Amino acid sequence: GGEEVSGATPQWRLLDAAEEEAYKQRVQERNAARNAPPPLEKGLLLRFEGAGADTDREQVSALCGEWGTVDFVDYSRGDASGTVRFRSPADAKAALDGLGGGAELGGEATAWRQVEGEEEEAYVAAVREKMAARKGGGKGG
Repeated sequence: GGEEVSGATPQWRLLDAAEEEAYKQRVQERNAARNAPPPLEKGLLLRFEGAGADTDREQVSALCGEWGTVDFVDYSRGDASGTVRFRSPADAKAALDGLGGGAELGGEATAWRQVEGEEEEAYVAAVREKMAARKGGGKGG
C-alpha cells in the first residue's frame, strides 16, 4: 500500500528506456529555455572613458540613472572606462544626450558614446559567454 496523495493512491513504476530518454530530453529542453539569455535590443549600451580612479559602480549608476533606467554597470574601480546597459534604447539616448557634454566621474571629465554595430555584437557575445560560464555551463569529464 502506498501513501494517499490528494485523495488518490499513486501507482509507481519504473520508466522504460524510451520513456526515460523522452523525459530526459524534455528536462534538457526546459532547462535550456530557462537558461537562455533574453535577447538584447540594439541601442542599450553606452561606453565611457576617462573616469577618475576613485569612481565606483554606484556613482556610475547614480549619474546615468538621472537620464533613464540602468540595468547593469560593467565597471571595476580603478578602471578608466566602462559600459552601462540601459533598460531601453530611449533611456540610453536620453543619457547620451545628457552626458555627452562630459559629465564628471571621480573628479574627471568623461567622454560618452553609444556602443553599436560590431562592437555592440562582440560585447553582447562576451557577456553571454560570461553568464554561461557563471551558471556552470561547462561539462566536466
